[in-house]
Amino acid sequence: MAEHYIDVTSNQLLLTYYNYDRYLPYPPISIRSLGKLEGEDSFYIMRMLRQPWATKELLYELASHIKQLKPKNSINWESTFAKIDSYFDQEGRS
Repeated sequence: MAEHYIDVTSNQLLLTYYNYDRYLPYPPISIRSLGKLEGEDSFYIMRMLRQPWATKELLYELASHIKQLKPKNSINWESTFAKIDSYFDQEGRS
C-alpha cells in the first residue's frame, strides 16, 4: 500500500496521503502557484514538512514535480532539501 499518490491534471497537482487508516486528499495545488516561496524555500514543501503524514519520500517527489512543472522558479532547492533532510534526520523519521 502506497503512503501517498500525486496526480497531475492540466492545471492542478493533486496529492492524496495515507493518515492513520485511510487516504485523505490534500487541497488541490494550482500548477501556476507551484513556485510560491516561503522565504527562499518552497512554500508547499515547508507547509507540509511538519505534518505527521508527510514522509521524506513524499516531499522529494513533490519537489520533483515542482521542478518539472514549474522549471523557472526562484526556489532555493539546496536550502529546501537541507531543511527536509535536517528535519527527518533530527526526528529519526523516514
